[in-house]
Amino acid sequence: MPDLDPHAARLPAAIRFVASSNRGGRGESFPTFTRSVAHGCKRNELPLARDIAISTARGAPAGGHKVCRVPQPRGAGGNHSPRKNEKESASLPSARQSGISGKNTVFSRRCMMRAGYLFIALATLFFSTMEVALKDIAGQFNPVQITMTRFLVGGVALLPFALRALRRRGVSLSGQDAAHFALLGFLGIFISMTLYQLAVENANASVVAVLFSCNPVFVLIFARLLLGARIQRHQVISLLFQGAGILFLINPLATRISTPGLVFSLLSPLAFALYVVAGTRPCARCSGVVVTCGSFLFGGLEMLLLAGLSHIGPTADFLTAHGLELFAEIPLFAGYTPENLLHMIYICLGVTGGGYAFYFMAVEATSPVTASLVFFFKPVLAPILAFLLLHEPIPFNMIVGIGLILIGSLCSFRVEAIGNRIKKSLSGD
Repeated sequence: MPDLDPHAARLPAAIRFVASSNRGGRGESFPTFTRSVAHGCKRNELPLARDIAISTARGAPAGGHKVCRVPQPRGAGGNHSPRKNEKESASLPSARQSGISGKNTVFSRRCMMRAGYLFIALATLFFSTMEVALKDIAGQFNPVQITMTRFLVGGVALLPFALRALRRRGVSLSGQDAAHFALLGFLGIFISMTLYQLAVENANASVVAVLFSCNPVFVLIFARLLLGARIQRHQVISLLFQGAGILFLINPLATRISTPGLVFSLLSPLAFALYVVAGTRPCARCSGVVVTCGSFLFGGLEMLLLAGLSHIGPTADFLTAHGLELFAEIPLFAGYTPENLLHMIYICLGVTGGGYAFYFMAVEATSPVTASLVFFFKPVLAPILAFLLLHEPIPFNMIVGIGLILIGSLCSFRVEAIGNRIKKSLSGD
């Protein structure tokens, strides 16, 4: 073996021989052995020194460890000077370190995705049991009372997520934001959810669940009319399938749905679509969880104000005289019994608070497109739960309608997911 560079003689003896391929003068490749020395290594660091030496010999980047590469003699590896090799022996990460960090990153991503799928499953379960739970206590409470209570409690449950989102974005709320939340609460909670509760009390829970899941149809229409949004071809196809599914579900020629139930079931997603479109710009500034939490709280407070006004004599008389006795003298704490108290707790903390909380946690852990699977599974799972728990029939026209609605949702979901993948690939993420 040729003589070593004099600098290597002063280094510690934590040495591993590393086979390397060098070219001779005739261009033939033959193996020689060179010494790669890890500066300052102790005996228990020998395995790490070996990996550092191997990574250095292969030209792999490393950092955090000073590695001295011994220069090869002339004729075996070309002309090299000691100073040049000292400059090349920079602090580079070891192969073991980079491997561990890479594995940790992959492991954390897998854990996040698994947690995200768990959140999707829990949100789907809570949202799919919403109509069943509300139907089970229908008639025991005033509809306005139920809506007011569950969204006030749900808004409080979402407060930690909303505050965290505001801190992450560095956004402070203003009076204009409060005005937006008040408007959204009036549209989405005061009007839409009150109609929704009335629909549950006048129609089968499965019908209300499926029809409400079609609110994206109205969202696209209002987005075009109010925001000038462009409707893509796949969205038109989705609209056609979901519209056909609604017709099959309603079955106008031989409908079994009561007229009030049908009207409330269609007006509720219509008002909710207005709520979604009106919340587009506030969501872009504050995030979805902040807007949802704010609208819940403001909507619940508006209903609380209505409940207070409904106990004033002239107001109650006026509402009763015009056929709105449902909104006259709205109770706050009446109707609670030991039997239905657990139902109300589940509706407030589980369905409303937990459902939306798990949904936004799924958005953070996966993506908005993946989290939207919640609303893809709900039209299928809700009628099954209504059949098992409430013994509501699932006629053939409902099966066909659900199938068409799912096809429409799948068209929109798949195209949006593919579009997001293309954007990520182009951006290099």
